[in-house]
Amino acid sequence: MPVDHNVALFEVGALLGSQLTGSHYLQNPRQTWLILNVEFNLHAVADLTLVTEHNKLGTTAQELTGDWRCYGLRNASVSVSLPTGLAPTQALGQAIHNLKKKKIEAFRSISARVPTHMNLVVFRNRLRGGSTIVYTNPNTGEKLVLGPKKPG
Repeated sequence: MPVDHNVALFEVGALLGSQLTGSHYLQNPRQTWLILNVEFNLHAVADLTLVTEHNKLGTTAQELTGDWRCYGLRNASVSVSLPTGLAPTQALGQAIHNLKKKKIEAFRSISARVPTHMNLVVFRNRLRGGSTIVYTNPNTGEKLVLGPKKPG
């Protein structure tokens, strides 16, 4: 899967503008972000980029990439005060995390900020035995391996 670091930066608001329209985009001067390249080995990944999965969930790419940010911004002092609370996409992510029968470690989804690309959301506390996320320091070759969290 090709990696586009700009997608990650758009997702967190570190880049402003649009990668899709070819317009120029600017770095957000109020935030500084660090990107680390990692390798991962995961065993249970839900793929919400597939239309077949959208059909099972009764959703669409449009709904998954909608502007849900305002759920946390609306209140009685603005002209559109509802809906508020947890955005539906956040509730979906929480429901995937909370599945008891099938423990999902991660899910792929369409990027809301750059919908021609995807994101991988990993639930570190749900990693199974043998699943890892590995960062290799490019200067020293030293590896930092994150695996399943040990209880306690």
